[in-house]
Amino acid sequence: MYIKRYTIAVFVLIVALSIYVYGFITQDSMDINFFGTKLPSLPVALWVVAPVVLLYVGSVAHMLFYSIANALRERRYKKDHEKIVDAIADAYLGKDNRTHVYKTERYKLLGNLVDSSTLLPAETINETVENKKINTIIGLINNIKDGEVVDLRKYSLAPSNKFLIQNEKNRYAKGDISSDAILNNP
Repeated sequence: MYIKRYTIAVFVLIVALSIYVYGFITQDSMDINFFGTKLPSLPVALWVVAPVVLLYVGSVAHMLFYSIANALRERRYKKDHEKIVDAIADAYLGKDNRTHVYKTERYKLLGNLVDSSTLLPAETINETVENKKINTIIGLINNIKDGEVVDLRKYSLAPSNKFLIQNEKNRYAKGDISSDAILNNP
């Protein structure tokens, strides 16, 4: 809801109601006994407007509560979206022991499937995905397949990872590493 618009509409209603009651109904003052407590003598127009003000305060509190609850729910979905992107990137790279914890039911099934699967990007997918992280991973995989040398240190891949092995073969083919260095570090 639009709290600012609602506030303006309620303010206009309160002013119109108080002008109508004070101008056309009565200009008298009235005092009320509330459980033996005598409340101050106020014009009838204020006594009519008081429940409207209380209703306004309660409804704004209600809207604020659900607004905050909705923002927290949206934050959970955003975090789970980031986790699923990380899981897809890890699956493309062939990382072992992928476990991500998802907080929303919608992402749990998909996330568990991605975490327990090996994904290979299709040959036709050439960095056309709208996510920057996945585009970077696809670009790295395509570069490794094309025989280029890329830096894979920041992805902390296992020594038995096929992309890391292919990258080492590419380094050897380019002459960046010698056969002695490969034999010294099996």
